[in-house]
Amino acid sequence: NKEAARAMGINTDRVKTICFMIVGTLCGFVGVMQLLRLGSFAATQGLGFELKAIAASVVGGTSLMGGIGSIAGIFWGALTIQILENGLILMRVPVFGISAFIGLAVILFVVLNTYMRRRMMMMR
Repeated sequence: NKEAARAMGINTDRVKTICFMIVGTLCGFVGVMQLLRLGSFAATQGLGFELKAIAASVVGGTSLMGGIGSIAGIFWGALTIQILENGLILMRVPVFGISAFIGLAVILFVVLNTYMRRRMMMMR
C-alpha cells in the first residue's frame, strides 16, 4: 500500500525507481542471453509475450484493480497458459487463434474476478 508505506517514512518514489532500474538491468541481461543463445537478434523476437504475461498474471489470481495476487498464483497461471497453448498447438490451431483464445481467457478471468470481488463486498 503506497500510502501506508509513505506514512511509515519509506520514500516510495525512490523504491519505485530502484525497482524499474533492477527490471531494466534484468531485461538487458536476458536480451544478451538470447543473443548468445540464438546467435542473432530480431526486433520482433518477443512479440506476443506481453499477452502471455498478462494472461498468466490474471489467470493466477492477480486483480487488475491492484492489491491482490501472489507469486505462486502467477506461477500456476503461467503453467496453465502454457499447457493451454501447447494443447492448442497440438490441435493445429492457427497462431492467431491461439492469441485469440488466450485473450478470451483473460477477459473471462477478469469478468470472473470482478464478479467474485463484488460478491465478497456484498457479503460484508
